[in-house]
Amino acid sequence: MDRSNTSRGWGTLTALAVVVVVVTSGLAQVGDIVDFARQWGQPGDQAGQFDALEAVAIDGEGRVYVADTGNHRVQVFNMDGEFLRQWGSLCDLESGDGCAGETGQGQFNAPEGIAYAPVTDTVYVADSGNDRIQGFSASGTFRFAWGENGSETGQFNLPVGVEVDGSGRVYVADVLNHRVQVFSPTGEFLRQWGTQGGETGQFQFPADLAFHNRRVYVSDNGNHRVQVFSPEGTFQTSFGTPCDLETGEGCDDEVGNGQFDMPFGITTDADGTVYVLDQANNRVQVFNSEGVYQGKWGNTCALHGLESDDIPEGAGCDSEDGRGEFLFPKGIAIAPEGQIVVADSDNHRIQVFEPR
Repeated sequence: MDRSNTSRGWGTLTALAVVVVVVTSGLAQVGDIVDFARQWGQPGDQAGQFDALEAVAIDGEGRVYVADTGNHRVQVFNMDGEFLRQWGSLCDLESGDGCAGETGQGQFNAPEGIAYAPVTDTVYVADSGNDRIQGFSASGTFRFAWGENGSETGQFNLPVGVEVDGSGRVYVADVLNHRVQVFSPTGEFLRQWGTQGGETGQFQFPADLAFHNRRVYVSDNGNHRVQVFSPEGTFQTSFGTPCDLETGEGCDDEVGNGQFDMPFGITTDADGTVYVLDQANNRVQVFNSEGVYQGKWGNTCALHGLESDDIPEGAGCDSEDGRGEFLFPKGIAIAPEGQIVVADSDNHRIQVFEPR
């Protein structure tokens, strides 16, 4: 995975005294299949601010859990963007930097994945830089953790995507081990599949997972495709080929519908529609459950610029607030009422859309 596209601050999180939430709202047509509803967030480390947020999860009450990656914490909001609570601070287990105790329970090192399990009322966080999964109550109370760096079963090398099936089993995209691992709700290893490569059933940096009707959809980031498996890991099908819209490399035409450049976040709705964050093309693409292209929205917009790539402030934006536009989006989730919530990572904000 190319991690250079994510700007991060690595300082220890300080106590929060000021609540700052920037919310803009109002339905507006975006692309051909959704309307923009609202957005919130801006760069920073205060409540309601973000540093390269990478994942979102939503519980049955509509609370939005955000993996605020560069700030090493989880923030929780309601669907209107009102800040509710937070937990976590920096703990680098390898160096001990920032850790409260040897295990750093409830602390993080660049968390990049998050999932909510209704069957156990547990929030699972991929504590990516510490190569472990941590489980919490919905209020942020630490429950358990498992994993360490390595390539054996139950070990991780950059866990990122985490998702939970209807029985509470936890699926983890183990990125640098190029595999999917499956665990019980409390971390007992169950099975795994995948090796590094570009053949059927192999991965090049699997980034995220989603479920529908006994299908496991995996965003195969480096192979620029989505692969579909049974819950036991049997390959079923795949869709997508490489397309860099900026250069035109690999694209079938100038729009590259159904093609990807480093797909990252993935989710499904109740009808089996599949939403894929075509990360480096700065858009969301939508497919039916069989992988047939249905529509898209989004284009490049650098609201605050990006120093690492020498991108100036406002580059590519079609509007002042860049609604419906993205800069390396990484996280996506569907709310109980059907709204689509996107972690617009390098614009340091959440965007919410209403399907038409």
